[in-house]
Amino acid sequence: MMTLTKWSAVMLIVSVPAFLQAQDDSNRVSETTAETSPLPDGNQPPSAEGLQQNNRPAGLLDKDELAGCEMHVVGMYMPKDNNRDDRVYVDVKPTGKPIVLVLTGYFGAEWHLNIDPNADVRQIIVPGYYKHELAEPTPDVPIAMLTYFPKADKSNRNFFWAYAWNTSEGRELRRKLKELTGLEVTTFQGVYAATRFVVDGQRGRDVVEGRSDGSDESGGPVGFLESLFGGAASADDDGPRPATNELSTVNEDARRLLNEARDDAERDYLKAEEASLQAAREYRAEAAQESPDPKAVEALKARLDSAVRASFRAQMLLQALRLQIAQHDLADVQAKHQRRQKVADRIIERRVADLMSGQDLNWQAKADRAKGADGHLTGASDEERAATNTAAQNADAMPALRAGLNMTAEADPELDGEWKLEQITGRGVLGHETGLVLRTQAGQWTLLRGTHESDFGRRIDPKATPATVDIVRSDLPDAPPIWSGIYKVEGNTLTVAWAPSDG
Repeated sequence: MMTLTKWSAVMLIVSVPAFLQAQDDSNRVSETTAETSPLPDGNQPPSAEGLQQNNRPAGLLDKDELAGCEMHVVGMYMPKDNNRDDRVYVDVKPTGKPIVLVLTGYFGAEWHLNIDPNADVRQIIVPGYYKHELAEPTPDVPIAMLTYFPKADKSNRNFFWAYAWNTSEGRELRRKLKELTGLEVTTFQGVYAATRFVVDGQRGRDVVEGRSDGSDESGGPVGFLESLFGGAASADDDGPRPATNELSTVNEDARRLLNEARDDAERDYLKAEEASLQAAREYRAEAAQESPDPKAVEALKARLDSAVRASFRAQMLLQALRLQIAQHDLADVQAKHQRRQKVADRIIERRVADLMSGQDLNWQAKADRAKGADGHLTGASDEERAATNTAAQNADAMPALRAGLNMTAEADPELDGEWKLEQITGRGVLGHETGLVLRTQAGQWTLLRGTHESDFGRRIDPKATPATVDIVRSDLPDAPPIWSGIYKVEGNTLTVAWAPSDG
């Protein structure tokens, strides 16, 4: 269910049965507010801006003090059990030379260091996006924290991180570390989801020397999701694997983080673009003077150039985040596809049985055969059972609701207007959305996500009880609906409940 409010408006997405139940007893409907935090998917993180050579980070020794050291890097995208436990353990062994230890990751971690008394660690560097911290202080070893958060000044984009060697992020990591320390990387160990690393001067040397491609042994996002389904564990797995039905929690956490990062980037881009337009106006005003000051014109031109460059960087960051969202969604689809492959024989057997019995298109017959004595899907997870029950309820409810409706492109003064998404319950259509705005009027249904608009057509029957809505392709207004649902407007709050559609 989604709840919207009229510009301060709220939008809410629910299943049809829950919506109908709410009409009988609104106090029985429990809704949770969608929460968001930032993230990009690990394959293509945003690029960092060049580090200023005259602004050396706090806690970082001078290059001449680090001369003669070896630099050992451990990188991850996130802690393995990020939503419950962000601890990552690093054992540091003697290597025969002084050590610069680099701990990097996009998601923050609490790093637990077990440094051998004979290991000569001279410097610790922690690059990343989210806040990282060390579990124990290291009074004899300086620490340079190079993370984007929790700094309040969001104009500082001097962050970098990587968990894969042969990627643009890996190359950027090497370049930034060389700028900071004057050192080349000696060893590199990277995994998508980490629990433990061992730095001994040998592990990860083959990656740097080109004898290994440094690919994540957990298989990146897809491999990590696959491990949640019971696939092969990654090399650093030393604990129990999350239960299968926790996959959705991992996906939803990641998607929420991605959405907020994208929303932040959109705001930053709009501000940067406005700054460049203002710089252009000032330049043109000065240049149009009867006797313009050449120095002032040149200074304003330089300011305009700087503003446009900043706007371009902000736009590229936004595009990178949109790409990461697409990659995250692709990883989710790939993981589901792999899971389906694992039960291919069972799917085929059921399909053969359907065809033999002549019940090939009878959903209820297939569902009945798949259920055990307890009425639930045999061998199914809790998530699958809930999805099956919801599908059955929606399939039963919608035909009755839609019988005899007069679906038209007419206006509804209560529905027409601009609405802001405030609350989501349930999953499905728009289930991961944040910062969404709906603009709707007769025949039109437009979703706005920052600077991006998605246009659809709208058919409604506001006189039905409850009122119904179909969302269709704007270029095919007579085609079957993409989404079908019911809605009600109470004051400045719009509630919409969606159900499956044949379109």
